[in-house]
Amino acid sequence: MKPYVWSCLACEASNPPDSTRCSRCDCPAHATNAQVDASRQAWRQRSGLLPAKSFDLVAAVMAFPLLLIAAGVLVLLGGLALIVSTNVSFTAFGALLLALAALCVSSYRPR
Repeated sequence: MKPYVWSCLACEASNPPDSTRCSRCDCPAHATNAQVDASRQAWRQRSGLLPAKSFDLVAAVMAFPLLLIAAGVLVLLGGLALIVSTNVSFTAFGALLLALAALCVSSYRPR
C-alpha cells in the first residue's frame, strides 16, 4: 500500500493511497512490467481502443523526411571532418558539409 495518491502505470488513472489495485484497469499498485503490459492491453480492449503497437525501427526511420536524414548525416560528417582536421582542406570540407546540412534543414517544409 502506498502512502500517497498514485498514478497507474498501465492506464494513468489516479488512485487513492489505500488501494492496492487500480480502480480503472485493475493493475496492481506494485506491478511488474509484464503485469503492466497485460493490464494495459486488457484495459484497451475493454475500452474499445486499438491495441498498442510495438516500436518498429524501420517505420520510424521511414517516417523521417529525407532532407532531415541527409542533414543529420552531413552534420555528422562535417563535425567529424572538423574534429579530425589537421590542415585547411579538411576544415573547408567540414565547413562545406555543415553548410549543406544547414541548406537541407532550411529547405525542409513540413507536410
